[in-house]
Amino acid sequence: SAPSSAEGVYSLAAFKTTPPLARYGLTLLIFLTHALFLYGQYAPMWRLRQSRDIDVWANATTSLSRRAASAVGLPTENHLVTREHGDVETFTYGFAVKRLWQAAGMKSKFGPRLSAVLLVLFSGAWPHVKLLLLNLNWLLPRGETSRTSSLYWLATLGKWSLADVLVVCVMIAVVHLDWDVDPRAIKEGAMRELPLFVNLTKGLYS
Repeated sequence: SAPSSAEGVYSLAAFKTTPPLARYGLTLLIFLTHALFLYGQYAPMWRLRQSRDIDVWANATTSLSRRAASAVGLPTENHLVTREHGDVETFTYGFAVKRLWQAAGMKSKFGPRLSAVLLVLFSGAWPHVKLLLLNLNWLLPRGETSRTSSLYWLATLGKWSLADVLVVCVMIAVVHLDWDVDPRAIKEGAMRELPLFVNLTKGLYS
């Protein structure tokens, strides 16, 4: 049975006047919040995607081009379709910390690395510690004075979990994506993938 409040030490969750919905629901919500934090730290925040959609017709419309296509055994009408979609970069919590710590291209590594440490402490570890302490104050028997003091400090220090917002502002300037696009390489890759008929036509008219 739940201890009496007159004894001074009791569990809020197990106290006799605590409704069953609050007893189990609040505990479940706290653990669910833990799970959501973990998911947010490991799941991709956003992705940089690359899409290529090519839908063209390469037709032999003149007598010369038709004879050339017939000579090499190619049809006079060619429908070329290429559709490719893929991720170029995946941005995660760990990726952000890593890029901040590396501080590539930055004159000083102190600021970005300090931001990485703050991000790990206030956005990585502290939210879980805060929820764990909240759960312990809810489930374990404690004295009223010590519980009130703990909840006060949790409410005060809990606001520091918003410090990662400042880190995100710094991260926007530091974690930049470098994606080098070489037009010549793109052209060469496209020419390798196009059918022989395109190269033949290019040779006839160039």
